Amino acid sequence: MNVKNMRLLALLLTLVLVFSMTPAVTSVQAKAVERKDSTCLSPKMVQLKGDMQKVWIDHTIWTRSYIVSAVSNRPDQKDVLDRLLRNQQDIGNVIKPYYGKPLVIS
Repeated sequence: MNVKNMRLLALLLTLVLVFSMTPAVTSVQAKAVERKDSTCLSPKMVQLKGDMQKVWIDHTIWTRSYIVSAVSNRPDQKDVLDRLLRNQQDIGNVIKPYYGKPLVIS
């Protein structure tokens, strides 16, 4: 077999593989869209997501602020650290209504 025939055969095999897989990909995409549309978030879940985004954005901002204060030895360093450490409580308060209060074992 010469080079021209080998290239033609390789091209033909590639086209056969591509076109034979196209319907399978389309059906998988259709099933994914169908599954996505059937999932609905409750108002409680939407509220949790929004609240979690807010507290994690706050955490990022206060972490950055503390790093800047600590590196530059600013006088507000203690205040910023106190606010940063309060984020743990804020995140816990956001989760409580969704998951409930923790069980205390004595």
